[in-house]
Amino acid sequence: MNSDQEPLSSKKRIWMLKGKYPIEISLRAWAPWVLLHLAISQVIIFQGADIFLLLIYATVGFSLYGVLLLIASRGESSSARLCTAAFLIGAGPILTGFYFSIHSVYYQHLETLARAEVHRLCEQDGGIVINQTVDNIDSVFQLVDIQDQGFNEHDRYQHAYPWHRFIGAEKNLEMLRTDDRSGYAFIEKANTNQTDLPAYTQTFLKATKQNPQNQSADSAVNPISRYEIVDAQVNNRASRFGWFAEDLTSDDQRQRWIGGGRILIIDLETDDVLASYTGYFHGNTYPGGGNWLGTHGLQFHGCSDSISAKAFITTVLIPNP
Repeated sequence: MNSDQEPLSSKKRIWMLKGKYPIEISLRAWAPWVLLHLAISQVIIFQGADIFLLLIYATVGFSLYGVLLLIASRGESSSARLCTAAFLIGAGPILTGFYFSIHSVYYQHLETLARAEVHRLCEQDGGIVINQTVDNIDSVFQLVDIQDQGFNEHDRYQHAYPWHRFIGAEKNLEMLRTDDRSGYAFIEKANTNQTDLPAYTQTFLKATKQNPQNQSADSAVNPISRYEIVDAQVNNRASRFGWFAEDLTSDDQRQRWIGGGRILIIDLETDDVLASYTGYFHGNTYPGGGNWLGTHGLQFHGCSDSISAKAFITTVLIPNP
């Protein structure tokens, strides 16, 4: 370097893109933007955005930075600056699309592995075993409360019973009797955490005096909407038979959005197990995360013999018609 030449400051070297190492300086100019862009993209992915929206964001973002880089040149014809701007406008979106394509393929691969693992677990431990069925059952006792009002399907660890939720075990009201279907007269639970209440709660449906002309459109699809849910507090348990929920999901399986569990139907007087239902399933895996929702049905996400909790329980403990 000529001793009479004014040395370039770091800021000037970045923006003027002149000097001995123009390519290195060009990278220093746009690398922070690329890192910021990738960070924002990851945030968008975690929010469940569509891949095409991400590509649009990438194209607009890179191209805009390339245009700004040209404007910042102030008419200078620096080849390094022009090459960088051309790369950002042209090749940048292409490379970004390639990145997200690889990302998507990777997560599809993870989902394929999860499905294979679920198939293995189903073959090894899954299945339905019925030792005895009982007719004319008026009520059933639920030994474990799996309800979770704040359920977040995107949280791997928030819900203690993901498989039971997958097969609809939390929808115990659907097992109650209505005018349109057979079912149990009531379902019982223990008031284990409420010392100020009697020992048990019996939940049943009470028909409402609703004018048929004023019924909601949902009532035709969901018969429960025509009933009032009533909780009665009692001191003595009426049900002889109950069902028990057991979660079988390991931490490693939760990392891969795999859930497992078991339902046991028990004679509460003799402790005999009348039937057992063990199953596994995988949720949805996509770039940035996943969820516990089995959007393609029981057999696609779970074991080949998967059925709903209601179907299993009412097959063993046949409700009084």
